[in-house]
Amino acid sequence: MSFYIRKTRVVITFSFLLVTAALLCMDKAGIGWMLLVSIACHEAAHIAVMKVLEIPIAQIGFYPFGVQIRRGEGTASYIKEALVCIAGCVFSLLFAAAVLKISPMLSAVNFTIGVFNLIPIPPLDGGQALLALLKNRLSDEAADKISLIISAAAIIPLSCAAVMLLKNGGNFSLLITLIFLVGGVISKR
Repeated sequence: MSFYIRKTRVVITFSFLLVTAALLCMDKAGIGWMLLVSIACHEAAHIAVMKVLEIPIAQIGFYPFGVQIRRGEGTASYIKEALVCIAGCVFSLLFAAAVLKISPMLSAVNFTIGVFNLIPIPPLDGGQALLALLKNRLSDEAADKISLIISAAAIIPLSCAAVMLLKNGGNFSLLITLIFLVGGVISKR
């Protein structure tokens, strides 16, 4: 399903709705709604910074493993790109600190979103910000190579953690996330 809000196309995929419904149905801890609200606020921070920096938004897409915001026509400096990428993480971490005494669980959800998105792997905000900052200083080719090396270095400990989680508790969520991240790194090359 897609529709427009002003000049921005909004795409909501069936698979996003399916994953969201499954998350809420399987949520025994009661954090599903916190996760959805926290992700919405994280993405809203990206959008707010894009608006402040006057970067047009062509599309906001809701997919099973995240939200993707695509820039409209025109170019933004690499510094502006990095600021947009980091905005969601900064919001998540500040919000985590703000609600710590009121709701430790909501704080933990936002802290996790903020820190996880800082991991320097290109599909994540940290990886995109790193690549933008590298491209600001280096050639695109050199920046891509350095980004790939850093991504690979970040994937190794995540892989170990995924195997340990799977082995010790049968939790495969990090493994699925890791497969998504590796796929993102491969598709960027």
